[in-house]
Order: sequence, then C-alpha cells, then structure tokens
Amino acid sequence: MDDMAKWSAARLKPNSYDFKVEVFNLEYEILNVDPDEYSYICFIKDVKRCVALANEVVEMNPYEKFKVEVELPLSGARYIVEGDDDMESFGKRVIRVSVEAIPVDFVEPKTLLEAQPEDNEGFVRQDNEEAKEDIPDEFYWSVESDESDHEEDHERGQDGQGSGVVEGMETGQESGVVKGIEIGQGSGGVEGNQTGQGSGGVEDIEVQGEMSEYHEDSSYEGSTDDEDAVTRFSKHMKGQQFAYGDNGKIHFKVGQVFGGVDHFRKVFRDYVSQRGFSVRKIHNERRRFKAKCKQTNCTFHLYAALMPDDVSFQIRKYRHSHTCTRVYNNREATTAWVAEKMGDFIRSQKGSSIKPLVDALGRKHYLQLSRSKLYRANQLAKGRSDKLHAESFIGLLKYDHIVKHTNLGSMYNVKSVSLEGIPNFQRCFLGFAAQKKGFIEGCRHFIGVDGCHLKGPYGGVLLSAVPMDANSGIFPIAITICEIENKESWRYFMTLLKEFIGDIDPITIMSDRQKGLVDAIQTCWPNASVRHCARHVYANFRKKFPGLRLRNLFWAVSRAANIIDFQQAMEKVEAVDREAHRWMIENDVRSWSRHAFDLDSKSDNVTNNMCEVFNSWLGENRELPILSLLEHYRRRVMVQMQARAKARNDWVTTVPPVVHRKINGLIESARNIEVIWPGSDKFEVVDNNCLPSRRYILNLQSQTCDCGMWQLSGVPCVHAALFAF
Repeated sequence: MDDMAKWSAARLKPNSYDFKVEVFNLEYEILNVDPDEYSYICFIKDVKRCVALANEVVEMNPYEKFKVEVELPLSGARYIVEGDDDMESFGKRVIRVSVEAIPVDFVEPKTLLEAQPEDNEGFVRQDNEEAKEDIPDEFYWSVESDESDHEEDHERGQDGQGSGVVEGMETGQESGVVKGIEIGQGSGGVEGNQTGQGSGGVEDIEVQGEMSEYHEDSSYEGSTDDEDAVTRFSKHMKGQQFAYGDNGKIHFKVGQVFGGVDHFRKVFRDYVSQRGFSVRKIHNERRRFKAKCKQTNCTFHLYAALMPDDVSFQIRKYRHSHTCTRVYNNREATTAWVAEKMGDFIRSQKGSSIKPLVDALGRKHYLQLSRSKLYRANQLAKGRSDKLHAESFIGLLKYDHIVKHTNLGSMYNVKSVSLEGIPNFQRCFLGFAAQKKGFIEGCRHFIGVDGCHLKGPYGGVLLSAVPMDANSGIFPIAITICEIENKESWRYFMTLLKEFIGDIDPITIMSDRQKGLVDAIQTCWPNASVRHCARHVYANFRKKFPGLRLRNLFWAVSRAANIIDFQQAMEKVEAVDREAHRWMIENDVRSWSRHAFDLDSKSDNVTNNMCEVFNSWLGENRELPILSLLEHYRRRVMVQMQARAKARNDWVTTVPPVVHRKINGLIESARNIEVIWPGSDKFEVVDNNCLPSRRYILNLQSQTCDCGMWQLSGVPCVHAALFAF
C-alpha cells in the first residue's frame, strides 16, 4: 500500500477542510470547505479569487492549466491532484497545497458556420467536406468519441436510406430550411422533409422506435462522412425537455434537454441516489459532463454537453444498464440534498433525534448515511446551519434596538466577546417590562438561577432567573446568552439582573452552587439570602461517600422545618457515620435545610425545580440560532402571561387554586389533630398523625406554628388547616 493509501486508511474524513495554498511563493487560506460539495473546479476558482485584485471578476478560462500538488502529512511526499476523484482522498483537517499555472498556446476557435454561396435558384450549396471542416465534431458531440464510434455510426447510416441525404424536398419554397423531421429506426439520414411549411429554423424533431444499447438513435450518436453542416447543426437545436416521472422517478434518454448545467447536475444527483450507485465524474464542467459507474466492470455511461444556445444542456450518450450491486451510503446524497428531499419530514418531527430520519430515508430512498451527515441535514432543514448561527449574532444589536423602541422592555449591554470560531459572538441580557412588573407585584421574592447549554454548532450557555408566582407557577423574568458559565459571566448576569428589577430587599436566591455564582450573588446582592439546591448537595454527598445509603436520612435533614426535627435527623446520621455528619455540618447545612431558611421569601423549596422546569420549557429550541431562540422565548412569555391573566378571572376564591387545593388536602389529615384552647390567640394542638404523638403551639394572630411550615411557606400547615375557612 502506498503512502497516500496508508494515510487515507488511517484517518477518518473530517466534516470540513482548511486549505493552506501556496501560489507564486505566497500563502493563502481557504477555510471551512464542505467535502460533500467541494470539487476540483471550485478549488481552482477559490485559488484564483485569492490572487485576484480587489473588485476583479474571476472567470474560468478553458485554455488555462494548473499543476496542483498536495503534501502528505506523514512522509511529506507530494502527489498531483487532477480531478474530483483525487479530492476525495483528503483525510486531514488542514491540507497544504501548492498551485502552479502552466502556460499553454492559445488556439483561436474556428467559426461555427461560415457563409455559403448561393446558386441561381436561391439554394445554399451543400458542400459536405467543407462543412465538416468548419464545424468540429467535438463541439457538438462526445469529445471522447473514437474511431470505432464513427465506424459504428457509418454502418448504421447505410440502412437503405443513405446517410446525410435529404429526400422529398420540393423546390420553389423557402430556402435553407429543414422542418418536420422524423427519424426512423436505424436511419442515418433525414426523410420526408417539406420546406414549404416554414423557414428559418429546425422544428419538431421526433425520436421514434426503440433505443439502442446506449439508449440513443444513430442520428444523435455521431456524424457521418457525407453529412452537411446544416443537418449536423440541426441535431443539437432540438430535443425532448426533461420532466420527472411518476413519484419523482427519473428516466434519462438521449436527446433530453435541461435548463442548464446546474439543472442537469441537480437531476443527475437525484438519479444517482435513486438508482443507488457510486459515480465517477470524468468531466464535470460548464460545457460538458461525463460520468461512469465507479464500480469495476459496470457498463453505466452518460455524456452530456452544452447546446449551441450556450445555456441548455443535452444528453448525448447514455447506457443505462448496471452490473454492480446497490450502494446505500451514496456520496451524491449530500447534506443539502437530504435537507431538500426530507425537509418537510424533518420539520414535522419534534425533538432533535435523527432516528426517525434514518428510518424514513431508508424506506423512501434506500439510503444508509452517516449520523453526522444526517445531523447536519436535520439542522439545515430546520434553519439551524452553522452559517445561520454565525449570522444570527450579527443581528443582536438590531434586535436590541427593536426591543428598546417598542416598549417591550430592555435589552442591556449587548457585549462583544472574542471567541474562537465566532469572531462576532455577543453576550446579551434580555428582560421585558411586563416581566419586571409581574415579579414585583405578583411573585414571591424568591428567585432560582441556573444555566443550560445551548445545542448549536458554537455552543454557549443560557443563564436564567426564574421566580415563582402566587400560584406556585414559574415566572421567568430575565435570561442571558453568554459564551461559557464562569465567574465573569455570572457577575455580568447578576449585575444586569439587579439593575433590571431594582434593589429588592429582602430577597432569596436559589442556586446549584455553580462556579463563581455564590461570589457573584454576594457581590451584587450583599443582603440576599442564598440557598443551595439540596439535590445538588446530595449528589456531592454521594461522591464523597459512595458506599453509604443515607438517602432518606439526608432528605430528612434537608426537609426539617424546625430545629427539633433537624437535630433528631442529624443524630441519626451521626449514629451511622460520623464523617458524614461532619461533612454535612461543614457544607453549610443552613443553606439547604429548611429550619434555617429565611422566612421573608415565603417559600419552602429545597430544590431548584423552577429552573429545571424552565430549561425543559425551552426544550429543543436550544438548538435554534440566537435570534430565533430569543424570539421563541419572547413569544412563549407573552402567551404565558396572557393565559395566566385570563385564568385569574376564573378563580372562584381569592386564594390561588394550587394553594386552595393544598389546604383542602390538609383538612383530611387535620381530623386526627386535637385542639386545646387556653382562651387566647394561641392554641395547643396534639398531632396524632405521627407516633408517638407530638404537641405544637399554634398562633393564629402571628400565623406561626412550632412545626415551622406555616411561617416558612406562608400557607397554613396541617395544624392550622381547621381554622383556614
């Protein structure tokens, strides 16, 4: 195995290439090249753009030749790149290439048709030999034709009619016209022509009979020795316009005409994917296209070329039969192709899983493509390509202007951050005026803060601040998009959050103890009460003591709403493992156990479920470009606020429905409670729901209970439920 083959086998093909190109002793870069879409011609064009002057139009000259050498990364050896097949061998992310222009002699092309002298009767003299010299075969026909092709054409043209013979023409009509041509089976000539039906062109060519082994009629295959220039010219002026068959099936025929080379390439890509074979493109240029099956000994062959109008593209040769096995991982099924063909299906699916796409693509197109390609196609079909993500950051300043000038709210400090791969990445803080008003007037002063990772190609983190309203529902008030979750980004978010909602005191903030968050809270909110999510604390506890099974005891410590219950739970932990007891004390148990919570926030939450619900609320929209994500968030908040305002009008009591149902649920348990009234606002209650029974002092005036739950949550506890109505 040669050096290049070893290198190709050792490395997987990357998703994109970066070329380091050396031209005229100068080095240029061609970055982020898609291997599925890039060809040899595209590479030459990009090289010419690199060396072109400013505002210079880059065009491809058919007389230019280039020597392209690629340096192998292992041995430093070089090999010559001559076409698209060589481009497929690249296996390294960064490729070093040298390009050298090769001077060639310019040959002026011959005139297509020269003026012919007329005889006395007004007919153009048909000088066949001169016409053949004036119009080279390769301009109209297959440039790869060899002598055997012409011999075969000549033999077919001798089928009793003679080749290149015009019969049945009536004189005295319009001159220089061949019209109403019908080409019979195996005929190499033109029959039954009447020139009296019109003039000035060639019309209504009809191909009849069965196609040959190449699916072609002899008149399309080549020119005979006696054929005149006008007849040869007429072959390529008309043809059958291509159209898709039933269910999008593609059937090629010789003579089919396409709207242009791009149209032909698109149809050919569909054809290759339908038939399931690998193709080797010998020529893939603006003027000609030649392809064969890539598998050895397969007879498939197709040749098409530009028509004389310099726009239309026509099939000249075509052998449709295949002797190879079907290819399921087809290179012609590119990311863009899959996104186009399966776009409606992809957009109809919820979530980002590509498994439904894998199944649908297999059923419909018999394709089994790589997961990375299907993922890119999934993103592209949903408008989430890398390019859209990068361009989306550019529009942040404009979005900021729109938000500020439509009285929706404020978008503070759209700050540019230098980030590798995203030169224009920008942090942003988004909060709306209605959210600020709703938080101040209708929510508990208890805010959960958390971050979730974005799923786009450039990553990023979305930081959120989510309080709870009176009905225990989440009420997001602000978000921030930043490049990473660290001390600086949390300080950026907390500073702008305080500026947005004002200096509220008292306030409680719940966190997952993210890196730098506690310091940012203490810096921006020095008077805030900080809680730590008990679920996060328990996860750290399990890492420290993987062998202990203290889950129930840990949550008993966390949910203890009074000092007596807390001390009893801690004594049980100490009895099992003193190191675990010491660890809980050292990890600031007051920040994750209810008995030590600040009572002003009126929330007994020991977990940060508000932010977790919000993150799932965003769902798969975290894959969207940043502007689309912000718009989704804005619309979702707007719909939520309208729905809750409407639901508020349906409340049957002044107590929120969730609180009302909770109190009704406590009444059943309150039946097992004995009440002793000493004649004041205080009551002694005996709780028989637990064994042994426990006694608590209940104060209706101050709305407190020794169990601790009433003053902690603001909702009557089970001992006060009998007095709630």
